[in-house]
Amino acid sequence: MRFGFVNGVNNEESSCSPAQVSRLAASGVEVVVTRGSAYNDADYVNAGAQIADSAEEIYSTCDFVAQVQECAKQRC
Repeated sequence: MRFGFVNGVNNEESSCSPAQVSRLAASGVEVVVTRGSAYNDADYVNAGAQIADSAEEIYSTCDFVAQVQECAKQRC
């Protein structure tokens, strides 16, 4: 199974931390994150993730994709 995590709208948010990547990778999940998220790319790599250059790469190669989006003002 290949999980992809795409940066948030402003690229300062991430839907997955390096600690979460480490847990997923330890359970056998292949994890891919977009370059330049809230955490350092090297931290993701050290946790077991691959780095993708674009969201399109993640959407086209992953079985599951998560992305942070702004919440509606009524729900925040």
